[in-house]
Amino acid sequence: MTTEQPVASVRGVVLAGGNSNRFADGDKAVASVAGEPLLSRTVTVLRAATQREPIIVVDTQEERATYATAVEGTDVRFVFDAPAYDGPLAGIVGAARALDSQWLFCCGCDMPLLAPTAVSWMIDQLRRTETTREPPVDAVAVVHPTGVVEPLHTLYRRESVIGLQQSLSNTAGPRRLLSKFDRVSTVSIADVPAQIPIEPSTTNANTVEELDRIRHNSDSLLL
Repeated sequence: MTTEQPVASVRGVVLAGGNSNRFADGDKAVASVAGEPLLSRTVTVLRAATQREPIIVVDTQEERATYATAVEGTDVRFVFDAPAYDGPLAGIVGAARALDSQWLFCCGCDMPLLAPTAVSWMIDQLRRTETTREPPVDAVAVVHPTGVVEPLHTLYRRESVIGLQQSLSNTAGPRRLLSKFDRVSTVSIADVPAQIPIEPSTTNANTVEELDRIRHNSDSLLL
């Protein structure tokens, strides 16, 4: 990526405020993947793709202290969930309120195959929409083969999130947020170039068993 491209308008955001209820061994954000905490790996990927200091969104001061240890030595910034919301939406709204970046690339802390090439590809799609779409879009997302829009490997226009926050219930999820936008640019995973590992990159691990299966089957994809 060249410095002339507007990479600096995108900030990578890791949503890490969840309670990992289904992860039997404890906190999935600090589970080891390829020899490092999953959260640390995610931060490294986002820095490579955006060339900016990544953001980690947490729910409590205790989480912040734990995760600061997991990413020790890495240039990151912590912000907090928006207290009026639950789940991932709390993180998205919290990041939108705290930051001044035009765009946020939001992902979970439980995506062990998150790939810098896939995130960069998403940013490239954003650039194309910025030059070809009028009025501008509110989000850029991929659609799974099942027809489901992926909400957590997704670019959100910060101002669009801010504009809708008051109209969302506290239990609404990020898909509800996407559904309320007027203009979402989507691309089917089936149409993504074969060299871009977009489907693995969107994979999340909610349980120890899922993470073990990913570790076993995807060694070549792990950084």
